[in-house]
Amino acid sequence: MNAKILQNGTTKAKSADVTEIQTHVHRRVGRKVNDFQLVVENKGLILKGHSHSYYAKQLAQQAVMEATEMPILSNDIEVSAADNRDFGGTRNMLAKATITGFRQRLKALLRRLEGDRLQLTDEALEPAGGEANGSISDVPIDPNDLGSHVAEEELTLHLVGNEEQLMGEISGALARIEHGDFGRCVACEREISKQRLRALPYARHCFACAQNSQRQGVP
Repeated sequence: MNAKILQNGTTKAKSADVTEIQTHVHRRVGRKVNDFQLVVENKGLILKGHSHSYYAKQLAQQAVMEATEMPILSNDIEVSAADNRDFGGTRNMLAKATITGFRQRLKALLRRLEGDRLQLTDEALEPAGGEANGSISDVPIDPNDLGSHVAEEELTLHLVGNEEQLMGEISGALARIEHGDFGRCVACEREISKQRLRALPYARHCFACAQNSQRQGVP
């Protein structure tokens, strides 16, 4: 990412702050955005540059938001499928029929997880000593039973969180399909192997980058 910083108007951010923003954006975005420019206006920031994906555009914006409290007035990074200079000007995309198959599989998995999440949520909200519909039993609640119920509730809520996280990963994969980025690693932008996608159709990283993220403790 070739970064430039332009300062306009009378109110300018401190040079040290701007340098820190630039460093953070470069670390988070890397080569995903070309000719990146951070324009400092009177009331905030404007992002400029070129990218081949909406994901990279939003990643650059997120990186700026992480580095400063200055408001982003506009994200003017241009997205073009042809803007892929780091890969020789070509995009090795999956076949349309293959993409359709992955989309159908992801949507089916998302529907199943949504059903599981709703069922788990109902179980977690079921009162101790009562019925699923919320009626209260006349039988006194044993303290041991109550403790067991609390433990089960915590476990169920943990499972709900896992389901929601996985649903987020699947929704992200569906979004990448719509943006034309499905099957490309969000870290190195290389293609994810079909074998990995068949095993994990919502995979965001190639195998090498996934291992690197695990070593660094990054999800």
